[in-house]
Amino acid sequence: MVVMMLVMMLVRMMVMMMTNLSSTLCSYWKFGSANETGKWASDGCRVRESNDSFTVCECDHLTNFAVLMSPFVEADSESISLRVVSIVGIGLSMLCLLITILIHVCLWRYLKSERAVLLLNLSIALLSSYIIFLAGVDRTESTVFCAVVAALLQYIYLVVFCLMLAEGIELAVTVLYVFPTRSRLRVLVVSAWCMYNVFE
Repeated sequence: MVVMMLVMMLVRMMVMMMTNLSSTLCSYWKFGSANETGKWASDGCRVRESNDSFTVCECDHLTNFAVLMSPFVEADSESISLRVVSIVGIGLSMLCLLITILIHVCLWRYLKSERAVLLLNLSIALLSSYIIFLAGVDRTESTVFCAVVAALLQYIYLVVFCLMLAEGIELAVTVLYVFPTRSRLRVLVVSAWCMYNVFE
């Protein structure tokens, strides 16, 4: 019978007192092979004791050790202040988007241009993303509903990205070409709203 002796190494690392450090993890540097890079690993190591001033790690092998600390404390998802800030911020954004849409609709004959059409589409896409987010952010009990909300948000944010790209293209063409060129509005708007089918 072969008796395996584990060399227990006690590593004491002094950690400076910091208020926002959490998730202490004892780790070592696992060197990679010739065509792989190394990485931090924690197998064979465990936290024996930890408080605000020191951490004691216990490992069953010798190598280069470290105590890894998370530089922040994870936000509490049930936090009232986080919820209030989110709702107030989204509410203000929705109000400004509605004002933008109403101004463009009321003054359409004065503001009518290709860039105004792109801006209206972008405002509608952002407004719908906020509505979908607020409608589905707390409804995580149903996995199907959660997946539908996530898919809709992914689609809307892809549309927002494509509409911003379309605005950039339109602005670049306006600046670069002195003489009027043929309209690209229909192609830009339709491709922005239908781009999800390409990436599917």
